Amino acid sequence: MKLRSKEQKRQMIVFISSHLDLSNSILAKKFKMTNSGIEKIMQRNNIKRTSEQLSILNSNANSRENHPNWKEGISKNHYHYTKIQRKRYPEKIKARKKVHYAIKTGKLIKSICEIDECSEEKTFAHHEDYSKPLEVNWLCRKHHRNKHDNKH
Repeated sequence: MKLRSKEQKRQMIVFISSHLDLSNSILAKKFKMTNSGIEKIMQRNNIKRTSEQLSILNSNANSRENHPNWKEGISKNHYHYTKIQRKRYPEKIKARKKVHYAIKTGKLIKSICEIDECSEEKTFAHHEDYSKPLEVNWLCRKHHRNKHDNKH
């Protein structure tokens, strides 16, 4: 825990009070604290955001582009989503399971990214044809995403 002088604490409280349009996470990063630390300071000093400030912060936090977990419209109910995927694409699921089992048993060994001049070690199996589940190309995240984007 970083010790602060009374003057530093006072300046921090003044800054927080005058920048209530910033989220707690941004304020926490600025002062090298946790979000809960900022919340405690605000509670102790009776610092409250107006309803307009809260609605702006909530709208910014919920916007698709700014949210770190935005997955292009994939459902928040993960179980429901995977259930639908299993029904729609059973051949994909079977191929993935076979690859995972082959890796686990040592029949299939991961390699570096197959794209020229890319030596990324963290790779993913890419199927050109799901009817041949063990014929895979090993691609890094970037090249795997590019491969799928070019298909559509």
